Amino acid sequence: MARFRAAVLCACFLIGPSAHGQLDWVPQVGVVPPFHPAARLAWDHDRGRLLLVGTLPGHGFCDVWARLGTKWAPVSTGQAPSRRERHALAFDRLRGRLVLFGGLTYSGGAGWCGVGHVHGDGCHADTWELAGGEWIQRNPERAPPAREGHAMAWDEARGRTVLFGGQPCRCRKVPSLGDTWEWDGEQWTEATGGPGPRPRTGPALAFDSARRTVVLFGGASFEGNERSTPYADTWEWDGSVWSRRSPLRSPPARREAGLACDSRRRRLVLFGGWGEGGAMNDTWEWDGTTWSEAPPAHRPPSGLPKAFAFDAGRARVVLHYGELLEGETWEWDGRDWLRAGGPPAPTARFGHAMAWDDARARLVFFGGRDQTIRGDTWEWDGTHWEERFECAPEPRLGHAMAYDPVRRRTFVFGGSTVSGELGDTWEWDGHAWTQPAISWTAGSPPMAPTPGPRTHATMAHDARRDRMVLFGGEFAGEPLSETWEWNGMAWSQALPSRQPLPLTRASMAWHAATGNVVLFGGQDEKGLARSETWEWDGTEWTEASVLQKPAKRWGHGLVQARGDRLVLFGGTTNRGVCFSDAWEWNGSYWTQVSTSVHPSPRATFGLAFDPVRAALVLFGGVPGGNPERGLPPGDAFGDLWTMRDR
Repeated sequence: MARFRAAVLCACFLIGPSAHGQLDWVPQVGVVPPFHPAARLAWDHDRGRLLLVGTLPGHGFCDVWARLGTKWAPVSTGQAPSRRERHALAFDRLRGRLVLFGGLTYSGGAGWCGVGHVHGDGCHADTWELAGGEWIQRNPERAPPAREGHAMAWDEARGRTVLFGGQPCRCRKVPSLGDTWEWDGEQWTEATGGPGPRPRTGPALAFDSARRTVVLFGGASFEGNERSTPYADTWEWDGSVWSRRSPLRSPPARREAGLACDSRRRRLVLFGGWGEGGAMNDTWEWDGTTWSEAPPAHRPPSGLPKAFAFDAGRARVVLHYGELLEGETWEWDGRDWLRAGGPPAPTARFGHAMAWDDARARLVFFGGRDQTIRGDTWEWDGTHWEERFECAPEPRLGHAMAYDPVRRRTFVFGGSTVSGELGDTWEWDGHAWTQPAISWTAGSPPMAPTPGPRTHATMAHDARRDRMVLFGGEFAGEPLSETWEWNGMAWSQALPSRQPLPLTRASMAWHAATGNVVLFGGQDEKGLARSETWEWDGTEWTEASVLQKPAKRWGHGLVQARGDRLVLFGGTTNRGVCFSDAWEWNGSYWTQVSTSVHPSPRATFGLAFDPVRAALVLFGGVPGGNPERGLPPGDAFGDLWTMRDR
């Protein structure tokens, strides 16, 4: 019977740590910031770095990433503003503080009026400052009303942060705002300097350092309905009054454009936004008198450049896409847009597989899905990624992968591609991919028994018996309960008297302390997540009787770590609850590991253990649900984490 699979995003659910455990996660410096919907970007003049503030799916707070030169790194801030989007940032250069105001409670992608936008209560009117690596909530006597989609800029001439416009958070069923406020570091003051721009949301705002005025362009008004009227007007604020400018030429009307001051070239740079015809990717410059369109040879993708600022250290305007495209940072040098690629690395994805190659001291990475199903091979040496361009198996995701230390090969079995499930066996020796055994395909029965086509099976090498063990997976949407073994020359099916339920998306690892292969969790025939622990001794499956154990889940990772421990991380459930917890199995019971820092909740990621550095290595994944049946590929993570023994 076909089963139901929820295609949902993870709820925000972080498992609290126990008092036990001895591990911690470490994000790798230089990685691209992961998926941050509606993040904002500002230049930190004091420390010479860019600061990105947004919310990772599953987090209940705002995350901060810093870009120094061309390298990104997460910033640990302790207490932080609650999760949000469409907030505004400005760096108070006089006081050396990043100022954040307002925004909309982050919905996890549910849309303007979807679950997660608690209208009325979900719109913020709070003021925060990031100083010395710590967020401080300010509580002035008076503040602007709650809003989202507003704009802020630091007025260097007068030492004030200027705020304009925005939208009350009521599903855009009330008019946009057109008020102007200033923050002096202690109090908010509403400006009353006569008529100004019409009420609007999504205006572009920046300080023109050459002409000492705050410049506003565009935005869109919502007059109590879902329909918007975009604008193409240019205004200047001198601290007392708004003045409308009448340039000979202007960019087309739009909202949500990026605007930043290139102080080196004495120009304001405007990029992209959303106009009457949809997303835009044109570039314009303002010289104080008129707008001129730039003709770059390269253009960033169309979209809403919410993270947009001038990097004074490198004299470049920086654009970071945290929502439409994972991990894309672009730079404008006054002539052209160039994508800041950094060192080569796999694209953000899910459904890939990883295994540690003991002989070559490398982590092997293959396949998965980003915008498409991939068939690329990468190796990680503990410091750098290297793509291997040798001929590879057919692109796939959901394949099983494990390393055979006796034969010094990494094995891959099955998976799925656009045409369906696969049943082929491949091995990687560090130089080439080869097929060591006959594969079974529809209409062509094998000469010897082999596992049938399947995806999301789990596989581990039994070092005590020198066998590759394969269990479960699914074919045509139905989970399987078969146990197969590979001895380096042929597959053979095991026929135990008892075995786990038919399962897909379970995880399995060999446990050195007991000499058994351990299987945990998975998704059953009804689409429900499971939490049983099973052990395979080469003849029979035995269910372990444990009181405390990880919650029901699938899409998690399980690996043999240093010593006698197996370590489990993450996963999700059929209800969309995702996890960022870590557990250890010692052969008798599970113990939750205390981790003060951890990756965001996720599933279907790659996980392997690096014995050279005594560290688990995690890459990618998605924030829960069933990505093949509903989540857009752009939601995948592209971050790399390690978990080392303390």
